[in-house]
Amino acid sequence: MFQNFGRRGTGRAVHGALVAAREARCCVVRRGNLGARGKHRARARPLHSRGVRASAAGGRGEESNRVDAMGALQLMNEMAQKDGVAPPAYTLIEHSGPSHAPLFRYAVNFQGRVAEGLGQLPKKRLAQEAAASVWLYGPGGAATENTVIENEGKKRKNEKRSVALSESGTLCMIDLDNMPQTLEALEEYMVERGDHGVCEVRGYSSKAYNPGRPLPNFVDHRRAHSMDRDAADILMVFEAGVMAKDIGSPGSRVKSVVLVSKDHFAGRLQEILQASGVNTHHVCNYLDLKSVLQMASRE
Repeated sequence: MFQNFGRRGTGRAVHGALVAAREARCCVVRRGNLGARGKHRARARPLHSRGVRASAAGGRGEESNRVDAMGALQLMNEMAQKDGVAPPAYTLIEHSGPSHAPLFRYAVNFQGRVAEGLGQLPKKRLAQEAAASVWLYGPGGAATENTVIENEGKKRKNEKRSVALSESGTLCMIDLDNMPQTLEALEEYMVERGDHGVCEVRGYSSKAYNPGRPLPNFVDHRRAHSMDRDAADILMVFEAGVMAKDIGSPGSRVKSVVLVSKDHFAGRLQEILQASGVNTHHVCNYLDLKSVLQMASRE
């Protein structure tokens, strides 16, 4: 695929050619370069784009095989987490080739069964993924022993589960623009603990926020009308100020507040709410959410 352009070119045609080539997975040769005063410099570049390698158009390249193998390794890790057993153990069984171009072959031991990867591969990660594929899909593999093996991680990601809120307890106010992982961590915590103590969850975002999947049923999504990411912060602060006088008062179902955001405003909002007598916690790492919620439920 070739694209000629000169001094008066806008570059749109070149962009279109690059997009088309990316979809076709073919090599792009760009002839000419917008330079100074009509000077054209010939330049040839292979198309290096994320997830695509230059290969025969429509052909199945190394990246496709890599994705397939990656799925097997990921699935085994998720199986270990789901069953609460030790993760797969990988052992290097072959190592050959010069130092600048080594080749590897791995075996994997999981749930008492060992499988060896077929052939040597230039990356350790790829060799481990190949072994995982044999463990799952080879003779006697888990995928042949069971009629259905579901990728629990992907299923959970696309599934909208119903989780009940507590009658009273903690209000979670989450900045979805910069802490999107929080919802999954919060959902896992609420499913694991029947007495989670979370009575309300408000998720704040800008107009540009795209969750990519259905939000959990317990989330009250508050979307600002602006594309600016700070719009979500402003909306959160405004609503917290409106509710502050009622939180913790007799008859109020909200006893404490957990603010989830990486922005500095959340730290200041915590100080303001605490000065108003509201029991408030600030979480800036979603991995700390469970411990903070447990602390808030005991207070």
